[in-house]
Amino acid sequence: MSKAYTRQLTSRNKRLFPECEWGLFKDITQDSFIHWRSAQKQVAPKTLNEYLNAISALLNWCIKTGRLQNSLLLDVHKVETRGKQQKRRAFTDDELLRLVTAAPQAQAALLNCSLYRIAAKRTKATGRSGSLP
Repeated sequence: MSKAYTRQLTSRNKRLFPECEWGLFKDITQDSFIHWRSAQKQVAPKTLNEYLNAISALLNWCIKTGRLQNSLLLDVHKVETRGKQQKRRAFTDDELLRLVTAAPQAQAALLNCSLYRIAAKRTKATGRSGSLP
């Protein structure tokens, strides 16, 4: 497990515990998680599923190490994500300029890197993002 992934799991669980009012493992209930999840109106369905994955990973670790007998959220299902993804769009020239300007130490490298220039031109020409051939 990478350090970045572990940090992300930890961050999500640190948010869940106080917002779901979980002080101890015995406080974790399906109802409290579902109530918290349904109150998250500005969070994308995929992200909500990642919060479920984070707490499930912690609970599964607790089961494997003998700290819990079973997963307290076993019957909580993921939310549907199909058809709910945000449409992606290409950066405008102004957005790309602001992005490069915001990172002065990488500005010269980014502007001189032909891969990024090609990707930016291709995205602008086709109106969509994608991988390079």
